[in-house]
Amino acid sequence: MSVGLIFTCIQIGLCFGIMAMGIHISFRTLGVPDLTIDGSFTLGAATSAIFCLYNLPILGLILGMIFGALAGIVTGILHTKLKIQAVLAGILTMTGLYSINFWITKRRPSITLYQNKTIFSFLSNLKKVDFLGSNLKEALTLLILLIIAIIIIILLDRFFRTNIGLAIRATGDNEEMVNASSINTDSMKIIAFAMSNALVSLGGSLYVQLQSNYDNSYGNGMMVIGVAAIIIGEALFRKRKLAKAYIISVVGAIIYEFIFMLALLIDNVNPIDIKIITAIIIVLSVCLPMLYKKIKKGSKKDA
Repeated sequence: MSVGLIFTCIQIGLCFGIMAMGIHISFRTLGVPDLTIDGSFTLGAATSAIFCLYNLPILGLILGMIFGALAGIVTGILHTKLKIQAVLAGILTMTGLYSINFWITKRRPSITLYQNKTIFSFLSNLKKVDFLGSNLKEALTLLILLIIAIIIIILLDRFFRTNIGLAIRATGDNEEMVNASSINTDSMKIIAFAMSNALVSLGGSLYVQLQSNYDNSYGNGMMVIGVAAIIIGEALFRKRKLAKAYIISVVGAIIYEFIFMLALLIDNVNPIDIKIITAIIIVLSVCLPMLYKKIKKGSKKDA
């Protein structure tokens, strides 16, 4: 695997890692599986792509997050106010977003952005500058994404130590107890859904600008990727502090991308078989630490 390919894996992994942090809020903190994810990832991607066509990439990122938050609010309202089961509420929002994403892109299933401005465009002149066997542009692109991920981790860590953040965490742990404390759990859930989908949309927005290309199928399977990233990270690393949970999600996403890339590099592999190969590798990644612990406990008992 070349240095350039390693940089690419980490870059894509960081985009998915930002998405995984959003999924962590609903899936782990709130304890609710939110299937809006596939739609909100594409929503952010579509919004970012359209604004890049007008050479307004930063505005595309900001509005992508806002639209993602609105999608999360819709899911939250369907679940809390209309009493629709969380999984079904997410599916309904995701289904509606399929049409909305086409409206945003003016019915175009794909958009090419190679000739348009993105947040990485100012690095284009560095393509010929060598850096560790790759070009400097790839290294600085990785650095930009890493800085964005670190800022999000710090902000999330601080937010979930505020009164509202603690209330959201408590709602996920014991909703009945929080209700007894006169805290509006419905509002806490809506805020959590909004934050979750805002980060997922940001991940989609960054991914489109990184790839300089948009496709309406980008969101397919993103929930699986995000949950896999969280589980892989938790299986390989111990989670003690709140900030570490988000770091683990990002690292898990990067590991997932490397697994996927390694599957692609296997000779004579049919593209149809890539998903099953990736699934098997992920299962092994998750199970190996557990098997290691059992073997370790067995050896201690024998001693």
